[in-house]
Amino acid sequence: MKKLIFGFCMLIGTLGVATAAEFTDIQESVYKQDITELASLNIVKGYPDGSFKPKQAITRAELLKIILLSANIDTAGEHETCFLDVAKEDWFVDIVCTAKAMGIVKGYDDGTFKPNQTVTFVEGLKMAIEGFKIQTRNVDSNFWYAKYLDFVHQHSIFSQYAYYPEQAFSREMMAHLATMLLKGQSGSRDYNRNFRSPGCGKSQPTNIPSSVMLNGTERHFITHVGQHYTPSQPAKLVFAFHGRTSSNDGLGYYGIEEASDGNLITVYPAGLPEDGPQRNRRDPGDKLGNLRDYQLFDAILDEISEHYCIDPSEVYVVGHSLGGRFTSMLGCARATNIHGVGIVAGSPMPFPECSAPTSAIIFHNPNDNLASFAGGEQIRDKYLKQNQCGPETEVYQNSYGMDCVRYSNCLPQAPVVFCKYSEGGHMRPNGAANMMRKFWKEK
Repeated sequence: MKKLIFGFCMLIGTLGVATAAEFTDIQESVYKQDITELASLNIVKGYPDGSFKPKQAITRAELLKIILLSANIDTAGEHETCFLDVAKEDWFVDIVCTAKAMGIVKGYDDGTFKPNQTVTFVEGLKMAIEGFKIQTRNVDSNFWYAKYLDFVHQHSIFSQYAYYPEQAFSREMMAHLATMLLKGQSGSRDYNRNFRSPGCGKSQPTNIPSSVMLNGTERHFITHVGQHYTPSQPAKLVFAFHGRTSSNDGLGYYGIEEASDGNLITVYPAGLPEDGPQRNRRDPGDKLGNLRDYQLFDAILDEISEHYCIDPSEVYVVGHSLGGRFTSMLGCARATNIHGVGIVAGSPMPFPECSAPTSAIIFHNPNDNLASFAGGEQIRDKYLKQNQCGPETEVYQNSYGMDCVRYSNCLPQAPVVFCKYSEGGHMRPNGAANMMRKFWKEK
């Protein structure tokens, strides 16, 4: 094991050509600390211009070289070829063929390896975890990469809800993964799951948070702390958004708090005022990808995380009517921060680019005279696309008389449930909160 760790440290240092304890382009990186820590140990290096290029993707051959040599695996041999696109003259032929022989990589169905193709998120996880010879637990899934997502999630390295499997595996991701695996293997880091916000261990604030300043405007919200909340046990966090003609102080009918186990923090943000009693979730001129209340969500999430102990991977958003419409968009625009959404009687509008998959349970009444049923189907179809679901469905059992189906062939941990109900027209159906809790819990 010492050889593996030492080899890995030595090899990562060969990625760049210039050393730097601080790089010019990592200030905004969420993994700045990992990059800086590895740089201070002369483990990673940057480029001649002083940059680290944290967002730049690593190729498949480059990453394999890092992993195999770091693990002190002998790659010398007389490899002619092992994939159609790996020639014996290529610098990486011994590396790739050794990795194939060890079962670290298999290549593609057409017999190629694509050595110069950038590494996807799940490919990077697989190569690193298997290169470190780490045992993963079995996961009941049709996706080959599910066990690697499960490993990094359970060991608090990456959230399995925050990334698309096919997105590029970047240098900053590799720095973070390397730091976590090295610390775990050396025993200097507890490998138990530990997703905790900065507020964990702090006493509850005397004044419950109720407002934030956003672009010079004071925005208000109501915070409800569950009866079983404790600063030592990360709680779930639920945002509940009201409709156009309702207010945030009248959302008791949502039933979110009653449906919880008590270790829950619920936030009810107030919308922006319009003429009369109406409220909105955007200012005139807001671009689709930058609605004012996207920023409100960010600010409240930061505020609650700072003062309370929450699990950042257990953040949920629910909404009814206009709140449902906004929730459907927020679950796309802020998918990296949201585990699941519950949408009731929402109306569709053009959606921003989705940042990650998000589990969704959607309720709509075919006889709704304010928000068309076709609109609810459009929201459903948007989430089916976002979560890369197939057409396969199964009946989603419930005791509330709703006609529900579950789209099961979606990305891991990102199913979609669509429910038709007949009571109350545009109103929220009885049992919706309990079904949301059941859906989120069973995923």
